Amino acid sequence: MKEIFLRKNNQIVGADAGNPPGSVSEGMLFARRLNSAAFAAGIHTSATQFARGFNLRSDGLTVTTHGARKWLRGDSIPTQGRIQILADWTGVSAAWLRFGEGDRYAGAPTVLDCKARDAQSVVLVRDFLRLPKESQAVVRGLIDVLLQAAISAQK
Repeated sequence: MKEIFLRKNNQIVGADAGNPPGSVSEGMLFARRLNSAAFAAGIHTSATQFARGFNLRSDGLTVTTHGARKWLRGDSIPTQGRIQILADWTGVSAAWLRFGEGDRYAGAPTVLDCKARDAQSVVLVRDFLRLPKESQAVVRGLIDVLLQAAISAQK
């Protein structure tokens, strides 16, 4: 497996800061990929918000705030079922997210894979992607609130 180091001014930064080169664990590499995918998707990586967003999409496979923090820090790696949910949510392939292998986006869901394939849905997603990152975060937060309300109404 290739060793990956994030460097800034010739110093290792991130979850492995302070560890000697070569000691980057599998969990740390997973955390880097997860944080990178979440950042690219505009998902907040505070443990509380991350766990809440995951649980809204998980259909029963939930995670606690503590568990989400462990994923984001590289202290643990989720099960394959949870990795698939994370991959779908962040728009990357499950193999890349878990192992760093293959194409980052190969097998990731696309707009055409959505349940609703009508033209309005495609336009909606395209419009969302044209928004500035700050506006996308607001829309994502609104969607999370609406999903939570829908889940609560079903109970």
